[in-house]
Amino acid sequence: MKNRVRTVVITSKKNFSWLSMQEIIPYIEQNWLSLISSSHDVELINIDNFENIKKINKFIDVDNIVCTCFSVEIFNFLKFLRTNLSFDFKGYFYIHGLATIALWPFIKWTDKNFFKKSDRFIVSCQADEKCIETALPGAKVVLHPFFVKNNFKLKNSNDVKDFIYIGRISVQKNIHLIIEAVKLIEDRLRANNSSVILVGGNDNLGVPVTGRVVDNYMEHLESLIDELEVGDIVQNKGHYERSKFNQLLGEKRYIYIGVSLHSDENFGIVPFKFLNAGGRAILSQWGGYQDLARYFDGNVSEVTIYREDYGAFIRVEEVAMAMLAELEGRPGRKVRLEDDFHSIALGLFDEVSDEALSFSSFAKKILEKREKFYIDNKINDRNYGAQIFSGFDDEDFHKISYVYGKINQSKKIPAGKNLLVRSCVEVNDNEIIIHDIHKGVFMVRRVGEKRKFFSKTNSSQVEISLVEAQRLWDLGYLTYVL
Repeated sequence: MKNRVRTVVITSKKNFSWLSMQEIIPYIEQNWLSLISSSHDVELINIDNFENIKKINKFIDVDNIVCTCFSVEIFNFLKFLRTNLSFDFKGYFYIHGLATIALWPFIKWTDKNFFKKSDRFIVSCQADEKCIETALPGAKVVLHPFFVKNNFKLKNSNDVKDFIYIGRISVQKNIHLIIEAVKLIEDRLRANNSSVILVGGNDNLGVPVTGRVVDNYMEHLESLIDELEVGDIVQNKGHYERSKFNQLLGEKRYIYIGVSLHSDENFGIVPFKFLNAGGRAILSQWGGYQDLARYFDGNVSEVTIYREDYGAFIRVEEVAMAMLAELEGRPGRKVRLEDDFHSIALGLFDEVSDEALSFSSFAKKILEKREKFYIDNKINDRNYGAQIFSGFDDEDFHKISYVYGKINQSKKIPAGKNLLVRSCVEVNDNEIIIHDIHKGVFMVRRVGEKRKFFSKTNSSQVEISLVEAQRLWDLGYLTYVL
């Protein structure tokens, strides 16, 4: 065993188009630099500067190479070091959003047997650990949550009656479901003088992994607010500079609400900061949000995830119920979190293994599908190169989704409720069409002879059979007034 260990941290700013990465990457860099000691040399190299990668001598006799993020440039360089030059080092790879795409970029831009059993794969949530097991069995996975420095200050008040969402205005964040939940409890929210504030810029990315393009999601939300007549409750404030968050959060004491089904919700910097400042939150049992519920036990109301033919979904009435429960006024409890980063360093002094890791047949299949979608997609749009699933009914998508969230089976329609069909459901003589802004358009077969009228959340009416109502319920498109 060497008395002195050398670690090189390779980093990049190419992922800084995501605001969260502007905090996460520097946080990772500083954590590794904090390990510098009399027995450990740590050097930071930004691969965006081409001059740096020419300095091969910096990597001679290096023991550990840390990759703060994925980029083609980083992995081409590592492949050159490990495969072409036979450099013997232990790799530490931060996964970020790659776990839920079965690590296909790792397969595409490395060689067979590139990854070793002594390498570490660093994730920010336990759900990513489960996803990696489906793609790279036997990999050593290390959990490193991003306990970034908190800069949120919340209004000091026990009078909590308002809700806030802060983040990207993305269809995968399920913001439309929050608006629909407001409709189910609008009378009680108005009586309580409660408001729901939406803060964020429109990303217009749709759902890249399914190839679904969604233009003008912000406009869809504005239209939904008007259609459901809840504009006096829901206020869309648009993009806010981060420097103005404290001013906004100092006006009222809010409850954070995030019911994301984002395909790579691997931590949640904004809800983390909100909770770390002593706030309370409503979060879906999905991805890294599940970890936040554990870290801030007692301060999070969790919303259940269900499964059906078109993948994971959240019941709108359960979002509404969580909102009502939070209006009971329970104060946020301060939770002291310790950043246990140094535990990651336990393997830094270990020997490097020559034994290779092998990707699963599932991971290889995902790459094959990606390559086919890439070739078949003739439109150079925002999703070009990102699609790996045919849609939300793709069984491979289900395989990943159902380990990424805490999934439950659908339940029976409750008796004695004023049932409502969600506004996205269109009923014709011969077919029922679901216009789901998140998942796309699909059909529900018309069955059953005895039909009755059901009101919709937008105050119109449709005539469907009880069998059809049960099917809509199972899919999450039938709800009820609380």
